[in-house]
Amino acid sequence: MALPTARWLGLVLGLLVVTSSATAELPTEGRCPGEANERVGGDAIDATRAPLRTGTVIEHGALASLRSLLPNEIWQHREVFFFDGMHLTIGACHRRYATSRSFAAASVAYAGRARLDAEGHLIDHVAGLPFAPESIASTAPDAGARWAWNLERRYRGAGPIGSFRLLDLPDPRVLASRTSAQVFEGDFFFVQTGARADLSSHQVGNARSNIWVAGGSFQEPPDARHLAWRQFRALESSSDAGRVDEVFLYLPDLRKMRRAAGARSEGMFVPRYRAGGHGNARAVPYGQGGRLGSIEAGHASTLAVGEDIGRGFTGLALRPNAWSWQLVEERELIAPLNARTEGWPLRDGRNHGLSGLSLASDTWDVRWAIAIEGRAKHTDAPFPRVTHWVDAQTAQPLYVIQRAASGSVREIGVLAHRYSADVARYPAFPSGEPANAFDPVAAAFLTLPSGGWRRESWDARSVPLDDAELRALISTDALTRGR
Repeated sequence: MALPTARWLGLVLGLLVVTSSATAELPTEGRCPGEANERVGGDAIDATRAPLRTGTVIEHGALASLRSLLPNEIWQHREVFFFDGMHLTIGACHRRYATSRSFAAASVAYAGRARLDAEGHLIDHVAGLPFAPESIASTAPDAGARWAWNLERRYRGAGPIGSFRLLDLPDPRVLASRTSAQVFEGDFFFVQTGARADLSSHQVGNARSNIWVAGGSFQEPPDARHLAWRQFRALESSSDAGRVDEVFLYLPDLRKMRRAAGARSEGMFVPRYRAGGHGNARAVPYGQGGRLGSIEAGHASTLAVGEDIGRGFTGLALRPNAWSWQLVEERELIAPLNARTEGWPLRDGRNHGLSGLSLASDTWDVRWAIAIEGRAKHTDAPFPRVTHWVDAQTAQPLYVIQRAASGSVREIGVLAHRYSADVARYPAFPSGEPANAFDPVAAAFLTLPSGGWRRESWDARSVPLDDAELRALISTDALTRGR
């Protein structure tokens, strides 16, 4: 049952957070797993489980104590995501993370305005969270779609900008495969240009009615150096699932910009290109030895074609109306929502275990999470089924499990964020308001039957740029100069 409007207003403006889950109030803030008599949604929590407390360190030998707090797919592949020598620290239990005052105010001001049509399109959303969580009945047919739109329109600050390192592993289970891993480095950005609660117009000027603009450039390896891209997602895509993104590539061998062909991207585009020539092209594999994509360099006598390799920034964005959604589960989990152990580029040499895909030696918060399963409406989706675990209080993504049409698991991912208010000297918005954003600092994905990839972006920040920097990112002008 929905809360009265006055109570909802008081909760959001007083605490600056969304404070309820889909079916009941969240577990008490500070209440950790295993404490006796804890009740969520009317069901008693298992009191036989060994109690955990904030600050408890879990080593590999005690991993079984976390089994009920992990998605089943993570537990089944625990040899990849956890390792002997790890030190996993239990972080805050059900902490109420504050969002920005402007986002909270917009969530209240436009509460009840956003709606879904029969096709799952988002209609009349202005700014803030589209659907108040306590207004979403878990048994409602559109509960999954509402959570999917909350995930996509979650608070991102002004959008993350930073460096990235992508490590592509042929087989994370085999230590020797680390010697054949491919490493890609560069810069990325994801600028929120529409539905911006901190702007009076809710839209960045000169953004051409886009909801967001993303892009980046590669610096390593040398064969990929200066390959750059821009991706524009229109506001109209919210009400038209067939509206494809505009994607442009700067091809260094051509020294020209080209529009990417067939750029139907669910999330953030990451390119491969073929600039074939006289049979001399050298392939840099990216994605299971090139099965999912590669970056190829050579003479540019043939048409360059950009394709989305679909990895690197999985979970950063999605296209909810291209899927049919169902809410499938709600429960308590642990996840690195507010990770503390820095990685590249702030710190090199962090231990990711023998697999190279472990984020276990870090702080993992206890959260209440919603699992939504999506089935692609179009036939060309590389993974026709997907499950997103969404944090019920912040709407941030925690885990992603991608499946074939048959339901067999094809990719399992852990997403790590860092809460800006806990970062020393984190810049504020121009108004002086704290960003209170979750920066996407790392991701680790196991691809089955073999393979995987890890991204690190520990310098990511989600605050507005000055006007000159912003203009360079949200247009193709700088891209024509290879930036």
